[in-house]
Amino acid sequence: MDLPEELAFERLSDDEKYRRALPGYMKRFGDLYLAIYERFGEAGLELIRDVSANYGTRIAKNVKKKSDLKGVAEVGKYLLKVFDMVSDDWEIQEFTPDRLVVKVHRRRASHE
Repeated sequence: MDLPEELAFERLSDDEKYRRALPGYMKRFGDLYLAIYERFGEAGLELIRDVSANYGTRIAKNVKKKSDLKGVAEVGKYLLKVFDMVSDDWEIQEFTPDRLVVKVHRRRASHE
């Protein structure tokens, strides 16, 4: 893209754009969740749970399509990458050859 000299700037790589944009997107999600809860109370929380459950179901369908993922460790690693894309606020509670339990911590919404 050609820009006038006065408007020229260094273009960021896709990785750098993502790294810079993610915190803003996460803040926006948090603000939306808080606004939904404040306006709709328990019904809002139910809506958030439903949307989150549907998202999780879509991720599970994507995992099933990846025929190269076998066993708890490989599927678990895939899901941990998904969690890690969103937040580092999780921990493994249990891991055996047959089971993986991941605890996602709930952060209290801040009123900034």
